[in-house]
Amino acid sequence: SDTKRVVVDNISPTMTVSYNQAVSSESGIHYYDDVIIGTIVVNEANFYEEDVVIGVTKDGVADSLQVSWIHNSTDVHTGTFRISGDGEYVIRMNYKDKSQNAMQEYVPDKMRIDTVLEKPIITINGKDGDGKAYKDKAVLGISFTDTNFETYRAVLSVTSYADKDMDVTDKFLAGGIPVGENGGSASFDNFAIERKNDGIYRLWVEVTDKAGHVAEETIMFTLNRYGSVYEYNDYLMGLIADGGAYVQELEEDLVITEYNADRLVENSLRIEVSKDGKPVENLEYSVTPEMNSRVETGSSGWYQYSYTIKKENFAGDGVYKLAVSSQDATGNTPETAAFEDKNVKFYVDSTAPEINSITGLEKRVINATDVLVKYSVYDTMGLESVTVYV
Repeated sequence: SDTKRVVVDNISPTMTVSYNQAVSSESGIHYYDDVIIGTIVVNEANFYEEDVVIGVTKDGVADSLQVSWIHNSTDVHTGTFRISGDGEYVIRMNYKDKSQNAMQEYVPDKMRIDTVLEKPIITINGKDGDGKAYKDKAVLGISFTDTNFETYRAVLSVTSYADKDMDVTDKFLAGGIPVGENGGSASFDNFAIERKNDGIYRLWVEVTDKAGHVAEETIMFTLNRYGSVYEYNDYLMGLIADGGAYVQELEEDLVITEYNADRLVENSLRIEVSKDGKPVENLEYSVTPEMNSRVETGSSGWYQYSYTIKKENFAGDGVYKLAVSSQDATGNTPETAAFEDKNVKFYVDSTAPEINSITGLEKRVINATDVLVKYSVYDTMGLESVTVYV
């Protein structure tokens, strides 16, 4: 008799390997946004941990892997491992028992861990443009990179004095951004120097990667090549129609609203009124809001200032002209005189015309077959009609 133990084993071991759920899978590559947790289940009656050969590469370079085993039963053995750190991993496993029965080699798909997605980079004229105003050329640049890039979205909107948050993506980002496996980049020189392009722009760019990350960037910038836009209240519009109205007196105050993509410089406002070519002194008017560096944008989305010019400034008869000028933070010096349709000229005439003289009818009885009658009529502002009744 002896104590030797003889094992007869002609059954090849089998193995199953499972992983925690990947965020996405594409072309045989599984993408993770955190650690990879692997579970190995080996079916083998005569199991020895040291006979399991596990190899792992990270970005093509051999790496180490620690496996913890538990033995569920004589035939079932479970190992677990964790992989962390950004990179592409490939795991291979072999096992041959003591009787030299070989397991079929396990060759999995590639797995990638991607925990970082950088924000898109947005520039104007090659520099950070967030919060800045541009008077001349403005070239917009957008770029984003990621080894596991998936998709992008970009939306450009503009707020002018007439439109708020109007989508102009197709107009100024025409053609989109060419992309490849690792991202994309493009520049857009589509902001022509035209008055209609002045406004406050908001650009939002979002990128996603195959690991499910989302990164976004938003900038605000201003194009202000022409300065302000002016809006008159209905009463003032009636006064300037057809070259200037004739009124006996002003019934309402005159209200001018100035819209500008930038703040107006404090103390830069000039409201000038002339009567018969001479300046009107001590004008009465109010400004809302007060011009300073803290004023916020108005309901239009632009900076807007309302000027109320009191009707009492136009109490006397005469030909009145009015002009408004200012300076904005970009350096423009807008004025109403630069707009033909904004020229303010009207006539106040509270005095009736005068018949200065009538000659030829001095005698009560005229001994003649005809008589020459002469008359003289005068008005400071101008006569509209003269009617003679006999």
